[in-house]
Amino acid sequence: MDRETINAYLTDALAEITAENTPGFDRYMGVPDPFKGRGPELAARSATRLLPIRQAHREAEPKEKESYRDAWQNAKNALLQCGKLLEEDDFAGVLTGVIRAGIKDMNPAVVVIDVEQENLKISAYAKEGLFSQHTAEKAIDKLLQAL
Repeated sequence: MDRETINAYLTDALAEITAENTPGFDRYMGVPDPFKGRGPELAARSATRLLPIRQAHREAEPKEKESYRDAWQNAKNALLQCGKLLEEDDFAGVLTGVIRAGIKDMNPAVVVIDVEQENLKISAYAKEGLFSQHTAEKAIDKLLQAL
């Protein structure tokens, strides 16, 4: 997965989290808001472009080793249980999703799962600010607990 796609997914997920945790105001200090309550979302989108992407990788064994289809379905169910599924490519065996992790689950991580019959290759990518929350590692830990 290329860096621009990961960056776009992270920017969208962080803007969504910001928008749902910020009340929408039509007025700010008595002055009409030109963005109609979308100011925090737009600020989050512009700020995330400047943050570096941290990544973590891990391999895990699927519980069901008998068939590829069972390993695929278990990985997909675990991803749906922890977060949101963004893309699935059955032919290549790749699942992509977003899992909220970090402090109070306020930082999103894009998780890419490469499903093979013998093992799962899990990669996580997250934007980190000045203080590292280890979001990518925590997202992988959440996914492994759900497996």
